[in-house]
Amino acid sequence: MDVRPSTAQSVVPASKDVPARRLPPLKFLIAGAAVLITFAYLVSTAMGASAVYYLTVSELHAKGAAAYNTPVRVGGQAANGSISFDAGTQTLRFSLTDSSGTMPVVYTGVVPDMFGYAKDGHYQDAVVEGTLHPDGTFYATQIIVKHDANFAAADASATAQAGAGAGQSKP
Repeated sequence: MDVRPSTAQSVVPASKDVPARRLPPLKFLIAGAAVLITFAYLVSTAMGASAVYYLTVSELHAKGAAAYNTPVRVGGQAANGSISFDAGTQTLRFSLTDSSGTMPVVYTGVVPDMFGYAKDGHYQDAVVEGTLHPDGTFYATQIIVKHDANFAAADASATAQAGAGAGQSKP
């Protein structure tokens, strides 16, 4: 009689000799989840803050009293004949208009170079950032001038003649 163990018995180790696979401690799983949630929150917040949204003049008017003294961006076009600049106080006044509304805007500070130039008889579009006051005047803290890639201001003599003819001058 052969007393040797069979091949199957010698190849398969006993189950108590096989180490069980251990999961990481629960505190590491919770910490990892917290890091991922924080990262996702920061990314979504940064993307939302960098997006530049603005209302039209008529959308701002539609908000009524809820829009008063709330920081907002409003887009439109400077109305023809509305631009006036006081060099002594560095105050720019103009009307911002869209297809269905107009509002007076007051801005104090350095006026962007491209603001007030007309192309094809129309002023460049602008986005103003600031607050609407109950008297209906928008007090801007920043003006962003929008223009296409092909826009180029006319030479200085042509701009001066066009401004003098229309009662306007570059602020």
